[in-house]
Amino acid sequence: MKGTPHSFLKATPLIALVCWYGAECMQNIMNKSLMQNPKHFLGSLALASTNTLVAALLDLVAIKFYFFPTVPVFTGPTRLVNRARVTELFVVSIAMFLGKNLTMAAFQYIPLSLSNTIKMTQPVFTVALGYFWLGKLPSGRVLLTLPIILLGAALVVSTDLSFNFVGFFAIFLATCMATGQNLYFKNSVRLETYPGQGRMVARMVLVHMIIAATAFVLSFPPALIEETRRHQFSEQHQPVQIPFFQILVGSVMNWFGSVAAYVFLATVDTALTHNIAKIGQRLMLIIISIIIFHRSVTFWNTFGIVIALFGVFLYSLASKHKPKGGGGGGREVLPTQGAHRV
Repeated sequence: MKGTPHSFLKATPLIALVCWYGAECMQNIMNKSLMQNPKHFLGSLALASTNTLVAALLDLVAIKFYFFPTVPVFTGPTRLVNRARVTELFVVSIAMFLGKNLTMAAFQYIPLSLSNTIKMTQPVFTVALGYFWLGKLPSGRVLLTLPIILLGAALVVSTDLSFNFVGFFAIFLATCMATGQNLYFKNSVRLETYPGQGRMVARMVLVHMIIAATAFVLSFPPALIEETRRHQFSEQHQPVQIPFFQILVGSVMNWFGSVAAYVFLATVDTALTHNIAKIGQRLMLIIISIIIFHRSVTFWNTFGIVIALFGVFLYSLASKHKPKGGGGGGREVLPTQGAHRV
């Protein structure tokens, strides 16, 4: 192993999977515990802004010192970041900014397990937006799996003991943002114009850096306004100790989970394997969050989670099957899976 970018892709799928699962679980639990802090030391906008800033900085370090050490990042005619690429990815950045902030807001009101169950309905949004936006419908097999997903999610929502409408609406909109981001990325972003041909991870780290940096620029002014207003109207005038270590770990894990997901996608044979791994990750996150946050669940609540997971599994299998007419408009978009982290 010579340390080239290609050697990075030789990591075994198992190692990438473990890193992906571990980072995702840690960053979700960290952010959830931070937003549940009774002192409410940071607003949702500030925490989301911190996450995107740290991700953009780590992307920059990886690009400058590992993937493209001899290529200028911001200067010169061959620079990696230019106006055309920022403009092309601006819509994705807006979706990332909104999705991240809505997810953080939802963490204040609903359990982590409930938010992840609602996120599992993303295939339904993918099919609906794909039809209304692109005029495409997936195969009948895919359509048959959607009622199962909706049934499971409906069971969880209707039987959840800690259901909150504000949190539900926030995570609902966050899922919409993630779906729109994926569809736009798939149909409007020309990845062939980015450097890193044959090195999917290098290219996606560059794309992620542009998206995260632009999302941070968008989120910084409202985050600053939010923090100023919160401190002005706070009843507690004594200084609050901010757990910088927790914030840093959550932000780093947010970035590391994205990169590990891309590595796993690059080292497995099919996108279906990635989809199924994502289902397993959601299940593990739901179970761990129930244990860590001591959340009580009912039988029907648990049954709904299982039904939703089963529906997403069937959706993955059905999406893999391509009808003779060349359909497949409902195929889940994977390249930006780690970008929204919603």
